Order: sequence, then structure tokens, then C-alpha cells
Amino acid sequence: MVEGEVISMHYDPMISKLITNGKTREEALSRMGEALDTYVIRGPENNVTFCRDVLLKKPFYEGWYHTGILEDEYGGVFNPTELEPEQK
Repeated sequence: MVEGEVISMHYDPMISKLITNGKTREEALSRMGEALDTYVIRGPENNVTFCRDVLLKKPFYEGWYHTGILEDEYGGVFNPTELEPEQK
């Protein structure tokens, strides 16, 4: 992949996979939050900020989530906090 290139929606856009575990759901989610807080992906746009925010949502935290979480929790639009240049 080179700068300016786009990963087409017709191909698997996954550029990375994050998996955590724990003795409890809370422990696994805590580990996932820590991992997302330190995740670094340079270059292509990604959804790390969105994934981190979803972890904070009560339905997801409690295990009551579904594919409509974007509409239910964000009104269909997620507006991430802009990162500082050194965070990108």
C-alpha cells in the first residue's frame, strides 16, 4: 500500500485485528481499552477511535449490542475527537 491508495470496499478492509481475553468480560474489555489506547496505525484512515468509544457505551459493555449500535448510540454518525499530530 502506498500513500493516497484506497482499500476498496469490495475487498476485506481489515488492516489489523485486535483480540483480547480475560477471566471476565470486564477484564477482557479493560485489556481491549488499554490496547486501543496504545494502538498505532500510520497511513490509512482507521476506526480505532470509534472502537475505543464503543467500549464506553453501556449496551456494548454489558453485552447488549447489535449491528445497529451506530444508529442507536450515535444517531448514525460518529464524530471522533480530533487527535493531536503526535497522536496520529
